[in-house]
Amino acid sequence: MYRGLRPDVVVAVAVSHDHAGWPSEEKKPVGYIKAAAIIAGKDPIKEGYLAPDGETLPLPRRPESFLVHLGDHDFVLTSGISSWTQEYLKKVALSDYGLTKADLDSSKFYNLRNYVYSQASDMHLYQILVDQGYDAFRQAVLDIVIPG
Repeated sequence: MYRGLRPDVVVAVAVSHDHAGWPSEEKKPVGYIKAAAIIAGKDPIKEGYLAPDGETLPLPRRPESFLVHLGDHDFVLTSGISSWTQEYLKKVALSDYGLTKADLDSSKFYNLRNYVYSQASDMHLYQILVDQGYDAFRQAVLDIVIPG
């Protein structure tokens, strides 16, 4: 909005986390748009970011907004994968990097985890685990951070 993007693009971004098809869910993106309009110094109704009543999104609703919202639903997969992969990474941390159980809740493990994930996503590592098993997962981690 601040950079002058078209209203349909701003609305699509605003609904990425909240469904625009239900009144109870639509309140959130309407609130996001109102807040953004204050920051950008724009009138959200006049600019076309909101419907004339100022309480709903513009009609007719564009399909792109729903597609963006659906695209954001990867969390149903990635949230689980993130926690599952982290549990296997903890196992590697204990067996190969000399970390203790207490270290798994400290910066020692978090630094290892963050570095590993900066080099190979948890999604990629999980796919290795699923396709090739724990030993291949472990080796992929060891290839990223060679134990000292």
